Amino acid sequence: MVAALKKLTKKFISGFCKDTGSALIYVLILSVILSIILCVIFSFSILHRQLLNRKFSFLQSRNTAWSAAAARTAEIETEQNKINFSLRDRKSIKIAHKDSCEVLSFRWGAFWKLRCDSRKNTESYHLEMLMGRPLSAEFVPAIITAPSPDPLILTGKTSIWGEVNTGTAGVRKGHLGNTRYLNKNLVNGVISLSTEERRPAIDRKFCRALFSFMEHCFNCNTKPFSDYITNSGNSIFFSDNVRNLFPVIFITDRQINSKDWNFSGPAILLASEPMIIRRPLTLNNYVMLASTHSISLEAPVYFENVILYTPKNIEIKQISQFSGQIFSRASIIIHNRIILDYPSLIMVNSETGSSSIQIQDSAKVAGWVLYTCESRNHCNKGSEGNITIGKEATVNGLVYSDLSVQLMGSVNGMVITESFHLYRNGAVYHNWIMDGTVNRFRLNDDNFSLPLFFFNKRNKLCITTVK
Repeated sequence: MVAALKKLTKKFISGFCKDTGSALIYVLILSVILSIILCVIFSFSILHRQLLNRKFSFLQSRNTAWSAAAARTAEIETEQNKINFSLRDRKSIKIAHKDSCEVLSFRWGAFWKLRCDSRKNTESYHLEMLMGRPLSAEFVPAIITAPSPDPLILTGKTSIWGEVNTGTAGVRKGHLGNTRYLNKNLVNGVISLSTEERRPAIDRKFCRALFSFMEHCFNCNTKPFSDYITNSGNSIFFSDNVRNLFPVIFITDRQINSKDWNFSGPAILLASEPMIIRRPLTLNNYVMLASTHSISLEAPVYFENVILYTPKNIEIKQISQFSGQIFSRASIIIHNRIILDYPSLIMVNSETGSSSIQIQDSAKVAGWVLYTCESRNHCNKGSEGNITIGKEATVNGLVYSDLSVQLMGSVNGMVITESFHLYRNGAVYHNWIMDGTVNRFRLNDDNFSLPLFFFNKRNKLCITTVK
């Protein structure tokens, strides 16, 4: 067997050596193949190393941005008494050796706005967040009313899920004509009775400062909108990075309806006439639209991180997408089937109590609906409720009223009010709820925070939204 193998080997070698040209070709081909394999392996090794370095740089820049946000948040906690809504603070925060982050912060309506930009080698990370206050134990109940001697009366399809804090008269079933209370349980939760005021307090100083700032804008020096118009198209990017202030721009109803505009802030747009938006309009990146007269949205608009303000009435009749804050001294009407995305805030700060907030049938609001009165002792309750939530309308979040709420729709969260009102067939029924639903368990507390004017020294700032 061994001899046969030796003989075969000698025969192969002798045959191979006879053809020297073929052997050389085989060697060259083999060398090329090995070179290609080595090049591929080397290239993949370099690429893998680059990917690892990029991944490391990205993670480092992301961690730097979040660390800078945490550091700036801690600084903001000590600046709560410095209420300056127009100043944008820009600073570089050093996190570690050779790692720093540019942080822009400013108050945006009822929240703090932070923007962090960090870079490590070729990788950058951009972090934007809106910050408010976390929910405290005061906001655990589904319903909190003033300690009234009158009972809270439920009728029709009313359904309450969660704790109810009310006066010593408690909660009762009621009959209104042929309408009776239809649910088996009166309240699906604990009913807590007290003669003490248990409604969480609003920081009135903060509210006054916020509304004073928005009203003060009308006295600011402005630039005409015509200075920003170019022939390049319908997109305008406002900025005033030199002074770190919001540019204040005077605009007219005719100008804002002259094109299908796309405005990107930060900026404050002021008008001295009724603003009726009749053409598609896009506002994003922190634009405030304010008018001394009424504001009405009557065309498909795309608003993101926007503030609307007027001392007069505001009506939202048609939108494509909306997330922002709506402030008024008079009344706010959210028409049928309008959807306001989280985080959206609706607030009326009334001087007389005669104004109102109406969330009409089938409308949806994700965020906060608040009605406050400058002096509760001198305010009058509206006959139809200072806040009215219509049939099949839904609020996912918090409803807060210094005076009254008429609830015919659903609140997935909390209702805090002095009392409930039911307006039916020309008559007012005090502290009645008919066909309304409040479900505290449907609100995810981890993804929901409070505006800054629910001030509690024990509570730190928390993230409202991140993008």
